[in-house]
Amino acid sequence: MEKSSTRNARERKKAEEALKASEEKYRTLVESSTDAIFRLDQERKIISCNRAFYHLFGFDKNEIEGKSVRIIYPSDESFKTIGDVAYPVIDQKGFCRIEWNCMRKDGTVFPVEMVVSAIKSPDGVTTGYVDIVRDITERKKMEQEIKLANRELESFSYTVSHDLHAPLLNIAGFAKLLQKSASGTLNEKSQQYLTVIQESAKRMEDLINDLLGFSRIGHVEMQKVPTSLEKLTKEVLDTFQPETKGRDITCKISPLPEVYGDPSMLRVVLTNIISNALKYTRPRQQTVIEIGCGLAGDKETVIFVRDNGVGFNMESVDKLFGVFQRLHSAKEFDGTGIGLATVQRIIQRHGGRVWAEGAVDEGATFYFSLPKK
Repeated sequence: MEKSSTRNARERKKAEEALKASEEKYRTLVESSTDAIFRLDQERKIISCNRAFYHLFGFDKNEIEGKSVRIIYPSDESFKTIGDVAYPVIDQKGFCRIEWNCMRKDGTVFPVEMVVSAIKSPDGVTTGYVDIVRDITERKKMEQEIKLANRELESFSYTVSHDLHAPLLNIAGFAKLLQKSASGTLNEKSQQYLTVIQESAKRMEDLINDLLGFSRIGHVEMQKVPTSLEKLTKEVLDTFQPETKGRDITCKISPLPEVYGDPSMLRVVLTNIISNALKYTRPRQQTVIEIGCGLAGDKETVIFVRDNGVGFNMESVDKLFGVFQRLHSAKEFDGTGIGLATVQRIIQRHGGRVWAEGAVDEGATFYFSLPKK
């Protein structure tokens, strides 16, 4: 009996030492962190903070401990909003990541990334919280600079493209007039030169128009409304009837859902993807195109357009959605290399994503997703 008691005491001591060592390691990690880390009780009063917290917010220990965490928010409204929005999620899921504004002791307001985790008792009751706060002022500044640069680049592209239109029309127009008026005096080779000039001018005009459209997508205000994708898809397919007349085309459309988005922009998305499917199936004796819903979770709707065309090598898939990126020469298939880049920009503005799958000579499938909420 005595030996058993001694052994239990020894094991208890070892467990206490292990726990103490673990707590010491935790405190060392917390204190050495460059992020502000602090604990709150159930009433969201500050219990303890690491050194980075005092450095970030400018408070002394006696000014902060035991005080409401309201002290680091710029207003009562800000404090109430994060309480109403974030903390119910934290209590339910255990944590929440959010970008917010905080305030230093001197009144300076700055952007932060905040991760708040719930401390729960063995029976699942929230007994407090741990907050990790990171100053993202530099990141936000960089994001604004990138946005400004993108706007300036779009403006530049729009101006240059717009100014190129007039001289290009002159080149094409005068080449056509010259070909017509001098048809009796020009030899066959000279006539061919003029034809090449006109065709090149037409390709350049198409490129400029696509580039202008791509630039507009970035700053046109979206009008999101409930939109029937099935109705929109059928309308888009109808527009291709004149150019596909005489081709053996089978188009299978599965039931498509209603989504929340900008109808005119989604029309551009469907037009570009379906146009691609029709283009790259031209070498096929029979074209088969399938349009339907892909596998998706609770957060997004996935739409796909599948064809039995020439396909592509998956090693080059990253090039598909880049501006001016083409996997086939202009002699093989016409186009400017902007259509899929436009698709990606529109879908990203909707909060979705685009991707593709394919194999050489085995067709391709293009997907895009749209948020359900």
